[in-house]
Amino acid sequence: MIIGSFLEFLGILEHFKKKYTPESLPYHLVAPSLTGYAFSSGPPLSKDWNVMDTTRIMHKAMMEIGFERGFVAQGGDIGSAVSQILARQYESCAAVHLNFAMVRGIDPPPVEELSAVELAGLERLQKWFLGGTAYAQEQGTRPATIGLALSASPIAMLAWIGEKYLEWSDEDPSVDTVLFHVSLYWLTDTYARSVYPYRGFFGNDGPPKLPPADSPIMYIQKPLGYSLFPKEIMATPVATVKKCGNLVWSRVHEHVSCCSELDFAAPSLTLTVAREGISQHWRSRLYSRRIWRSLSQRLSLNRQRFRDMRMLHL
Repeated sequence: MIIGSFLEFLGILEHFKKKYTPESLPYHLVAPSLTGYAFSSGPPLSKDWNVMDTTRIMHKAMMEIGFERGFVAQGGDIGSAVSQILARQYESCAAVHLNFAMVRGIDPPPVEELSAVELAGLERLQKWFLGGTAYAQEQGTRPATIGLALSASPIAMLAWIGEKYLEWSDEDPSVDTVLFHVSLYWLTDTYARSVYPYRGFFGNDGPPKLPPADSPIMYIQKPLGYSLFPKEIMATPVATVKKCGNLVWSRVHEHVSCCSELDFAAPSLTLTVAREGISQHWRSRLYSRRIWRSLSQRLSLNRQRFRDMRMLHL
């Protein structure tokens, strides 16, 4: 289960499609849109909605498509919080891999113990805290205001989202790539509801009152993998992440490629999961192929629906 905008994973899905057949696929990839994003249903308007609620829905979705006996979660940004909650609270989540680790209550290791990438990441994180969080404060304290303002103008939405693709990437993405991602929010009219989770992190009540990440209640007992990529705004050192969970695999990447996270991390996590005896929970190969065909059909339907919406807009 890879959590984020499904558009971010089309390259990974295409890579696996070319590399494997349904019969030789070593594991299945499920790339859902979080509640309120893209083609997923929006959160209710009658009550507040937080990451815990989103996690509950994501887990329910995995159960309904046949992964009751186990899955591995991968998450970045808000998907990182969802993945960690899945690992801590749901037995069916066998392991977790993160490429974004928000850690509270733990000091970073001494400077001399950090790699060059980690040191640069901490310096960049400090600058981000000082001058890069205004968008998050706005989305957390006035989500409806900024949501309605951006939803009224495609240029405003492009400016608000596009700058982050430029600032947070190792290399500037193409104009088409930025437009493709921004168009998903515009054509589905979902930006206003997609920022709801920010109220839980940057709302008027401040960040959630959580125990330190290395406390027993927050510690991730399941096998944990971690990838630190250049230009990641939440560049948590590997040694810090190790204090927060059962870290069995980690890598500090010098460069980013579209398939780096899963190509590097998934085999290691899968092996560890197998060694821990979790592999006995996986479905039979025949049943897995049936799930794969169903998911492929749903993905094709969503792609066609998105193309149809783009044509209507044009």
